[in-house]
Amino acid sequence: MEIVLEFLSRLSGNTYVTSALVLAALVVFFYFNYSTQPYRGIPYVGGPRWDILNLKAQYRFVTDCKKLIQEGLAKIIGFVPIVVLPPRYVPLIKDHPNLDFGKSAEKRLFGQYPGLDWAHKINEDRIFQESLRINMTQYLSEATPLLAEEAREILDDFFPQSHEWTPFVFGKHAGEMGVRLSTLVFLGKKFTRNKEWLYICTQYPEGIFGAVGGLLSTPKLLRPFLYRYLPQIKALQKYGKVARDLILPEVEERERLRATGADIKFNDALEWYYKNSAKRGKEDFDAVSAMISLAFASTHTTVDLLVNVLYDLAAHPECVEPLRAEIERVLAEDGGWKKTTLYKMRLMDSFLKESQRMNPVQLTAMNRYVKETTVLSDGTKLPKGSLLAVSLAALRDPRQFEGPDRFDGFRFARRREQPGQENQWQFTSTRNEFYSFGHGQWSCPGRFLVGNELKIFLAELLLRYDIKYPEGVTRPEPGWFATESQVDMKTPVLFRLREKV
Repeated sequence: MEIVLEFLSRLSGNTYVTSALVLAALVVFFYFNYSTQPYRGIPYVGGPRWDILNLKAQYRFVTDCKKLIQEGLAKIIGFVPIVVLPPRYVPLIKDHPNLDFGKSAEKRLFGQYPGLDWAHKINEDRIFQESLRINMTQYLSEATPLLAEEAREILDDFFPQSHEWTPFVFGKHAGEMGVRLSTLVFLGKKFTRNKEWLYICTQYPEGIFGAVGGLLSTPKLLRPFLYRYLPQIKALQKYGKVARDLILPEVEERERLRATGADIKFNDALEWYYKNSAKRGKEDFDAVSAMISLAFASTHTTVDLLVNVLYDLAAHPECVEPLRAEIERVLAEDGGWKKTTLYKMRLMDSFLKESQRMNPVQLTAMNRYVKETTVLSDGTKLPKGSLLAVSLAALRDPRQFEGPDRFDGFRFARRREQPGQENQWQFTSTRNEFYSFGHGQWSCPGRFLVGNELKIFLAELLLRYDIKYPEGVTRPEPGWFATESQVDMKTPVLFRLREKV
């Protein structure tokens, strides 16, 4: 209400004009919110039909979204109406030409507003996807020993350096740890030591969710007028200015070198974006938005995965020695860290995938925007302009996974021993039955980096430390805010330097 009053105070002092504007806003607000079934032909869940403002639906969306999704093919009348499809729809929508992931991100994250407009820019010409899928993936082999060195430095900088059991709240520092690993690949060592950049990368993703929440709580009709007064938007714009002050000097220096005819040999995200933009005749690409998009895409999911895997290691000590033996064996075989080393870590790969299966960071995946009214092969009609997602209920499907509610760290390693399944159940593999990273042409292009970072960091950690929970402490369960997992970041874990360290 304070934002509305501030906005109105800036209008003309004419009482008639102000009253007319308020009345018009209220009329249109009720009109926009009165639709109890926004997409014809698709059932909805969330609240009673008489709740014209969908207040109960929005409350249930935030507090009990898991149960809403379990109700099947449904319209969630939450903050944003979403058509949630059951897992059987994965093969029908994964590569459908009328369904767009990038446009979905733009719609969900309000890409038309300043501070959030990077969500629109990264969808242009698929430069973001190409830079990660091709350039970054090719670079990962070279980056492997560099990531191992950075992981060891992180252990030195953050973890207890004692041979006695010492409590450490890992989650409190996991954000900066994850950002340092990703930044090393995207921008090099220089930026991993830049405290301002690390702060922006950890805060910007949280700021984005805050800004989206602020816009969602603002009446739709008034958003174009009130967004500039939202404190969350102001915070994002502040972060954006700091990011611009850090990134632009680097871009300008490279432009200066190019102008001299110097042979520039950079192999980082700035260079990947520059070259892929130039190929499309867009040499004036927005480097700041590009780097912010990478920070958002890489930080939130990677950090949650990292914390969950560490909690699972502490909860399943029976897995630690087999993992440690595998790490020592493959490092000895390869004479240190190489890309082949990571591929040989089948037990580690399986442990990561099982942790992801048991602890999804979201309740849904494969977000899509329907560009044109579409009828799927089974007759399901998807209205133009609707937002889709697929329930991740498949991760606990007893038809696919024996004992689906039981953590089995080496489940997927055993599956890969079966003929024809060697490459089907890797951490980075996507399938109709396992699509946490999406599936099809829009599957996450950064998943190979995530897998490498996690394997390297956890391997270095297990070589150096023993790990367990304090007496009376068990693995914390995540909370949920709408479809987003809220990983517990406050639970202490005990670490002890191994005798040989």
